[in-house]
Formats: sequence, C-alpha cells, structure tokens
Amino acid sequence: MYITAEYISTTLFSPYGSIISPDEEVERLATKRGYVENNANQGTAIKISSVSTIQNISTSHVPNINIFRCFVKETIPKTEGFSVVVPVLEKHPNTSQTFIPIGSCRNDVSHVVVVALPDPHNNDEPDLCTLRAFLCKGNQGVTYGVGVWHAPMITLAMTSDTKFVDFAVVIYEVQDKDHPELNCIERYYRDPPQIVINKVGEDY
Repeated sequence: MYITAEYISTTLFSPYGSIISPDEEVERLATKRGYVENNANQGTAIKISSVSTIQNISTSHVPNINIFRCFVKETIPKTEGFSVVVPVLEKHPNTSQTFIPIGSCRNDVSHVVVVALPDPHNNDEPDLCTLRAFLCKGNQGVTYGVGVWHAPMITLAMTSDTKFVDFAVVIYEVQDKDHPELNCIERYYRDPPQIVINKVGEDY
C-alpha cells in the first residue's frame, strides 16, 4: 500500500485533529475585517487564539509537556522522491496529543505525520482507507484528536547536518504503569504501508 504525502493545511488535516501553522493563521487573520496587526503585547506581537484543540476524557486532569528528540529517518533528496515504511500505527484512546517542533527552520520540511481514522465497524482498528500523510514545515505542529491513529513521528532533513528534530509534546497521561494500554494502543503490520514523498518544492 502506497500513500503519497501532501503538504499539510488546516482544512486537509481537520478530520484527524488540528494543526498549529503560524504563517497560515496570520495570513487568514489578515483577511478578517477589523483586523489590527500587532494586536498584543503593547503592539509587539500578534495573538491568534484557539488554533488547536486539546482533548481529554481520561482520569488525568493535568497535562504533561514532554520532549521528544526524534532522530532523522531520511535526508530529503535534492532531485528525486523516496518512500518511508510505516510498520506501526498507534492511538491514544482518552486524550489528544500535540507535537510542536522546537528550533526547526520555518521554511524547510522537517517532519511527516501519518494518520488514519478508526474503523467504523471496529473502533479498535484503524481504517486504512482513511490513511493520509502530510508534510510539515519546521514551524508547523499537529494535534492528533482523541482516538485518531497515527504513526510515530517521521523526521526528515534538508541536509545531512541535521540529525534530529526536537518536539514539545502535550498530552494527558494516565499514571498507571500496570495498564499501559490506557495510554497507547499499537497495531503492527507485516506488509506495512509506505509513504511516498515526492521532490519537495522550494516554493512551499
């Protein structure tokens, strides 16, 4: 099974959760009537409210902020595409999970998110017919909705000098070491999907 990765946007990702995309949000805000640029911090900042939704139906009432240092799987070829194997999908049944890249270049593609909705006939399995992959720039974060299946973060690099991408990760974690399935359910594939990544355009 091959899925071609596409550039992420708020609209495209909406069935799976929400995204944090500053450039897209500022551009949208600028089209609104009555918009005042630099509307916060005494005119030194732009505030855009409620761009991503945190969800929690677990027994934990305190969100954790973790750091994930995700090591690069592939360096993006200059002239051709390539594919990345996705051997496992996972979901968090009681909480959303937000990944916010730290320190990555806002103009470069740095990570790929792979998502799927639950099977409508069996909520404990992903519906691979809904599997999609999205290319994200270094300043674009994602929030996976409650119960949305996703691959572990796939990190890329524009040059061989980049070895990892850091993320701040926001999640409500159930502190139950005897029942890890309350936090994360995984599905492995003998014939795993492959994400096709075409040449990354410089105009993105």
